[in-house]
Amino acid sequence: MRILKYQLLDVFTRQPFGGNQLAVFPQAEGLTTAQMQQLAKELNLAETTFVSAGEAERMPRVRIFTPACEVDFAGHPTIGTAIALASQQPDQRCSDWQLLENVGPVPVKVQLLDSGPVAEFAVAQLPQVSLSPFSLADIAAVISLNLTDIVGETQHSSCGLPFHVIELTGREALAQAAADSARWQQVIGDDPNASLYLFCREGEQIFARMFGIAVGIAEDPATGSAAAALAGVLAQSLSEGDYAVEITQGVEMGRPSQISLCFSIAAGALTRVTVAGSAVLMGEGQFYLPNDDESKITP
Repeated sequence: MRILKYQLLDVFTRQPFGGNQLAVFPQAEGLTTAQMQQLAKELNLAETTFVSAGEAERMPRVRIFTPACEVDFAGHPTIGTAIALASQQPDQRCSDWQLLENVGPVPVKVQLLDSGPVAEFAVAQLPQVSLSPFSLADIAAVISLNLTDIVGETQHSSCGLPFHVIELTGREALAQAAADSARWQQVIGDDPNASLYLFCREGEQIFARMFGIAVGIAEDPATGSAAAALAGVLAQSLSEGDYAVEITQGVEMGRPSQISLCFSIAAGALTRVTVAGSAVLMGEGQFYLPNDDESKITP
């Protein structure tokens, strides 16, 4: 029997029971893809990460799973995994990591501050933005809103994990939004690349929600990969310079989250996108896996 340890964290928050939940398996060597998927399904969190040794101590291989599928990149698993690993080296108050995710190497800087750990990653792939193929009428129906609640065209943006980015008129429309699963199936189907990221602006602050039914996430309380993708949409109407945006998500779920997004524009193009946030270690546990000759985990 193999004992497989994991940690539970709340990510993009400094408060327990806020932010987005994450499980990290820090010693996942030898697990098959099917086993990783089954463990992620068993835990039933938005995402679970599996860490194995990479080319160097601070260059581990990291695979990310939702309860339904593996994803190439995700924000809160990147932040939470880096903090979990760095916290095992408390003598290093500031450390640089490269998480080798499916999207490529993701550089992460972790600071173990007295007020709590903070991590910041730079995207491995800058946002690629295009118009969404879905009509505004279909999008409005899927999120149970009126056409008048939507601002401009819906954009499709990805830094390795795609989102359809939808700007709404304000927080009232954002709070009223609800994913209609029947309409979702009619319009979007089972496409895992069609999660919906809703946002509105209130001065310098952005409020957001994310629905990802096709990847097994009815609603996500904090989505760092979508925040990174949002930079590509925001940049379309901005001039050259450096920008810092604070994003609040998860309010409607009772799990408020804070995501810090920074990006730079030069010569009419995005040159850098970073996402930062905190995490709280909530607990630890272990699974008892049968030996291969006794039983096998299957999808």
